[in-house]
Amino acid sequence: MVDANLDVLRRRIDEVRQRERPKDCPRGHQSGWNYPPHVHGYDNRIVNKKRKKKVMLAEAMELMILASSSLGLVLLSGSLCICLVSFLLHLNY
Repeated sequence: MVDANLDVLRRRIDEVRQRERPKDCPRGHQSGWNYPPHVHGYDNRIVNKKRKKKVMLAEAMELMILASSSLGLVLLSGSLCICLVSFLLHLNY
């Protein structure tokens, strides 16, 4: 029983390997799990460590600016709502 299951598994692995092989495809085209390295984040072709560090620093700064601007917008809108409610209560009483 175990040997039969192993044979089925081996056949399936061979089928997947056959699908993964490039067949008359252009050189740049890749299929399956062979994605280009720049799809999942940083481009691995950046060899220069200083350049890579600058790219990572720029992205970190961009993230910090985005987070601080969203926090500032929340605080500003909250302050405006409190001022508006206070003004309306002041007019009514």
